[in-house]
Amino acid sequence: ALNMERPEDGGDNMRLSNLRDDLLEKGTLPHTKIGQLSTYAFILKKFFFIPTRWTVMDYPGEKYTDFHVRSYNKALTVVLNRLQEIDRENGNNRGWTEQKVVHMAKTLELIPLVQEEYAVRDANYIEFMESLVILIMYVNFRNSGKIIFLIDGNQFKNEWLDKHDEDRVFEPDETQYSGESTVNLNKAFGEYNRILAELSRVNPRKAKKIAKLQAKEEKLLEANGKKEKIEKISEKRQKLENNNEISKKAAFVVTKADILCQECQSLQTIINKHAPRGVPGTFDLSEIRENKGATKELEEKLFGMLDRTYPNFRYCMAKLNKQHVPTYFIAGSLDSTTPAGGIPGERMGELHLFGFSSLEKFGK
Repeated sequence: ALNMERPEDGGDNMRLSNLRDDLLEKGTLPHTKIGQLSTYAFILKKFFFIPTRWTVMDYPGEKYTDFHVRSYNKALTVVLNRLQEIDRENGNNRGWTEQKVVHMAKTLELIPLVQEEYAVRDANYIEFMESLVILIMYVNFRNSGKIIFLIDGNQFKNEWLDKHDEDRVFEPDETQYSGESTVNLNKAFGEYNRILAELSRVNPRKAKKIAKLQAKEEKLLEANGKKEKIEKISEKRQKLENNNEISKKAAFVVTKADILCQECQSLQTIINKHAPRGVPGTFDLSEIRENKGATKELEEKLFGMLDRTYPNFRYCMAKLNKQHVPTYFIAGSLDSTTPAGGIPGERMGELHLFGFSSLEKFGK
């Protein structure tokens, strides 16, 4: 993990093994804090023999508005100059170039190296660390095929019920779970579409190929060349141009779905309708965990609630649909057995996942 406040902290508390130990011993899970970037890299085998790298990045999102090419270019310059400067001061020469910095940001090798040798606290320290986060995030987002955007279910629930008090199951009190809201969701949805478009722009090499094919096609047309050859070149060029549209897949995941379902009458009604047995009103998400029809109805309802609450969500979905971006919508929860008015995660050392099978399918 990269921690701007304490760069010497290697993020041991966020290691997968330590996350599991915290869950078993304390019944709680730590989370990525403001100013912290947690990264996980898995080397997998596709079809049992093709090496595949799966990089997962967990980021609170306070700098997502800086995910554009201008900020990336500035961040790259700041990081490169800083690395070269500290090398000169220490009498080292690692031969830093833009290509080397970008490569090490992509492979995440830059994080431990900075923590060990380059996190010098001086007047330029904050700018360097902020630039490093932007650089690592942008490079990995740009090279990724799939991006997951998390929607804070607790924040969404509060804003939905503020506007639709009739959907409230019970009046809130101090014993109920309430998380911190750090992101303006309506503004965030506007940025999400921009980020996907920004990160999917055609790369320079592909642009050159398109230009060469177009020139070749025009030359053959002028010379009355063979129709079959012209059509073949035209088809190849159009294929490359079509890939200039957003080429990534996106998933929007509503977190803390258990809290939403226990505090919103309309969602509780869906669970009651599909729950196999028991007394209506006592059900939780675990009752419909294996029911695909119920899960689909629940996610459609949540989608409609978001659409009614946030104008930018409606715009974002319409824009992604127009750009033919494969978009997935998933409701997720770490504790599908949260009782009405209960505190999620209160059972020591237990996780009762909901929606993670859909998330796993998206990640494959």
